[in-house]
Amino acid sequence: MAANEFSPRALDLTEDLIDMNPAHYTVWLYRAQCLFALDSDLREELEWLSETALAHQKNYQIWHHRNLVVDRLGSCEGETG
Repeated sequence: MAANEFSPRALDLTEDLIDMNPAHYTVWLYRAQCLFALDSDLREELEWLSETALAHQKNYQIWHHRNLVVDRLGSCEGETG
């Protein structure tokens, strides 16, 4: 993060860190920055988030990140209300 590295490697590292501590808010923000800087497939991110959210349903950071991704997509298609 200190080096402002937005690369696939940094994105993979955020996944590893989230697996270890899914409540680490700063890692989630950095993950979002990486995704947006790399113009990543956000639908793929939502699929990954669905799996992660099932394991940690009451984790606020996951839902906040999901909201950021859906907002960036500009469509809530597939999201239930």
